[in-house]
Amino acid sequence: MSRHAIIDLGTNSALLLIIELNGTPSSIRLPFPPLPKKHPEQSLGFHVLKDEAAICRLGEGLHQHDYLSDAAQDRTLHVLHEFKTLCDTYHARDVTLVGTEACRRAKNIETFQTRITQELGWQLVVLSGSDEAALSYQAAIADHPLADPETIVVDPVGVVRRGGFFLQDVGAGVGDV
Repeated sequence: MSRHAIIDLGTNSALLLIIELNGTPSSIRLPFPPLPKKHPEQSLGFHVLKDEAAICRLGEGLHQHDYLSDAAQDRTLHVLHEFKTLCDTYHARDVTLVGTEACRRAKNIETFQTRITQELGWQLVVLSGSDEAALSYQAAIADHPLADPETIVVDPVGVVRRGGFFLQDVGAGVGDV
């Protein structure tokens, strides 16, 4: 059995999920394939070992100048170092680190990516808005199987930050509205 870590680096927080796969790791890749309408631990064959969240405020001040401040980068790197300790403790073999809105907007994202790689040996993958929407949708339906294929999932963070919302119509695809 192999252990993997997924880190979601958001505008205000960082989320860590360490899982142990019961099957092959080839079934997990970005963007994730659509999930069956069952609980994810049954459908993908994994169980959660650690679920952690920390406030890092990476996007603090970003709306004013479109740059990640040194202080915000330092705070976030401190959190990522703590997450690395957890990954090592749980023997997570692979770490996937994804960034969302703040990382998409930051004009100096390459500098931050370099710092992460140099300090931690990880690669930060910046998700497009569409990929973020697809992953948010898949996470929502994994926990709450849909009875009606017309169900819409709304990301309220998207409403606040982007003036729109993400939705998924099961038959129509994913979009940024």
